[in-house]
Amino acid sequence: MDVKAKRFILIGILALMLLQLIMSVSAAPQKSSKSGSFAGSSDNVFLNALDRVLEFANLDFLGSDQDRLLGLLRIGIGIIVFSFIYWGFGALNNMGNLGGGNAVPRGIGITISIVVSIITVIFLPNELLILMGDSFALIFSLLFFGLVLAGIIGMWMVIPVGNHRAFWIVRALLVVAVVALFVVINEAAQRLVGG
Repeated sequence: MDVKAKRFILIGILALMLLQLIMSVSAAPQKSSKSGSFAGSSDNVFLNALDRVLEFANLDFLGSDQDRLLGLLRIGIGIIVFSFIYWGFGALNNMGNLGGGNAVPRGIGITISIVVSIITVIFLPNELLILMGDSFALIFSLLFFGLVLAGIIGMWMVIPVGNHRAFWIVRALLVVAVVALFVVINEAAQRLVGG
């Protein structure tokens, strides 16, 4: 079978799956009081499977909103720990290849990375996870506002200084934008601390 025939079959299967999805959803099942589940869909296997996938993706099985947040943070920390350890084993293997040997086989590196990341995620206390989440939020908010500020300063530097009044008006508007940015940051910070 050539490549075009395989592609045609794959596209046909995907089109049938999409058609099944459209037909299943067009029946418009009513939402029940339970969030994310469809009432009366016990006879439709596809909607039941979709309901289970959505419950898992929403982390509904974890319980309250705080538990969902902690679960999401645990997943993120696990991915980060796995990535760093796996990257370290890859770097170790690259150094080993320079000497003619393979320091750690790939499968063992993956296994060790998975085990260490799972152990790390399981034994992290909730208070530390909340502090890590606060730190990530602070870093990304500072990065976001820093990029906006850097963009405004960059525009300030690029605008030529000439005798025309329009250049000075644009520069004055940029200064007003920086002041407005700091006022908004100040008000948001006071709301967060309850002041």
